Amino acid sequence: MSKKIKVINPNVFDIGINFMDGIKSTVIPPKGYRSIPEEEIDFINSTSNMFRRKMLIIDDVEKNKEFGFEVRTVANYSDDEIRDLIKGHLNKIKSTLVDEKEKHVVDRVIGLAREFEDLNLNKVKYLEEWSGYQFRLLEDK
Repeated sequence: MSKKIKVINPNVFDIGINFMDGIKSTVIPPKGYRSIPEEEIDFINSTSNMFRRKMLIIDDVEKNKEFGFEVRTVANYSDDEIRDLIKGHLNKIKSTLVDEKEKHVVDRVIGLAREFEDLNLNKVKYLEEWSGYQFRLLEDK
């Protein structure tokens, strides 16, 4: 029996993945995870960019090193870590978010930032500039 590795979906939407036999598949729910056999993770990594784009997060240090994903980015942060980042100093926010361009990561950060009713105007301006969204035009859901 092969080693199973936890794969996390940090997003607010379902992500479906197909396995190498072409028949089996699974859906990882929002903010959920699945334990997936290591050889399936190798297959998924070789046939898609789900892990490279951080749409799915591999919760295994060795496997991340093997794939070259050992650098931790905002996509790897928990929601609480992103909230703490947003509460923190503006320069820290800027230095952390500067290289994040993936839409699902941007949407996640903005969704969490919108939870704050007392967000500093300079932070709002920076987040609007970084994301391309205007906070006052976003509808409450």
